[in-house]
Amino acid sequence: MGRGRWPLSLRHLIRRLHCDGARGHHREPEDVHRGFLTFWYVVVNDKGANPMLDFAGFYGRFTGTTMVLYAAISVAAVGIAQLLYRARLART
Repeated sequence: MGRGRWPLSLRHLIRRLHCDGARGHHREPEDVHRGFLTFWYVVVNDKGANPMLDFAGFYGRFTGTTMVLYAAISVAAVGIAQLLYRARLART
């Protein structure tokens, strides 16, 4: 990977997620929006160069592995949200 736009965007994304994660879990909706918009920025500026970022087939470069990966991430996120929700209900 040269020193093109992708490595810089990846470094920015990792740094942003690390800064958000250092504060603990996300309590504010703005944190979720910031994470989503950062990801969206990377995907749009990638312009389909990396098939793993073409999760919706915008550029026609997605693969079956990409779809399965994002589906698994989605299911895991819903499962984690449900576990945290049940834990919070159990405390009250």
